[in-house]
Amino acid sequence: PQGVVYSHRSIWLHSLASMGRDAFGIANSDRVLMMPPMFHANAWGLPYSCWFAGADMIMPSCFLQPSAMARMIAQARPTLTMTVPTILNDLLQQNGQDPLDMSSFRCIIAGGSAVSRHLVDQVKAVWGVDLIQGWGMTETSPMCVLSHP
Repeated sequence: PQGVVYSHRSIWLHSLASMGRDAFGIANSDRVLMMPPMFHANAWGLPYSCWFAGADMIMPSCFLQPSAMARMIAQARPTLTMTVPTILNDLLQQNGQDPLDMSSFRCIIAGGSAVSRHLVDQVKAVWGVDLIQGWGMTETSPMCVLSHP
């Protein structure tokens, strides 16, 4: 819709870059939960990166309600996810009603909209997991900057 065309090279480079240690660091020991729909920038390169690294992919389909995600996290024990602040806020509210065990995560990456300092601090305080903010645009194919705590 924005008139931006991706090339195979662009997708290839994005997928390789996301595997880097200072990026997402996807490795064959990871179990990556694909929280954003595949049309979201946070998910464009993940299937390729996971496949290149030999990582497992956990696909929730349309079941992004907090209770369904909580069950999936408890069952599949993912190590990494990319998401948006709205879903994280929903999971934090769910955690207030029924505590979630998020100890399997090595980090959570959020983007799509601004990630507040309060959300970063709350995720760390409640679950002990680092929340990394990502920023990019369709025109940057899409990853551009990651903000590690």
